[in-house]
Amino acid sequence: MLKERIITAVIMVALLLLALFALSSQAFVYVLLAILFISAWEWADLAGLSQPLLRIIYAVAITACAYFVGDWAGVIETGFTSRWSQTLGKSTALRDVLGVGVLWW
Repeated sequence: MLKERIITAVIMVALLLLALFALSSQAFVYVLLAILFISAWEWADLAGLSQPLLRIIYAVAITACAYFVGDWAGVIETGFTSRWSQTLGKSTALRDVLGVGVLWW
């Protein structure tokens, strides 16, 4: 069992490094959003949401929140960047988002 987990971890790290260095920054953001969706799907099951529809709703909601926070912070270039990221500037917005994440954690 431990051997399988180590092999899986090595493969996942290799794929993450490949995505990090081979993809553009925007493509990498979308890869991270996909990973977040899968993680939220699994977390919903751990949280007791056993019905597939509820798990999908939860995963979509978490991913959408991350997407909109990324748009607000100026990390995701959508073409309709919110006025907040233009007003606050990217560094201040990112600091605020990371600060809230640290407090939440």
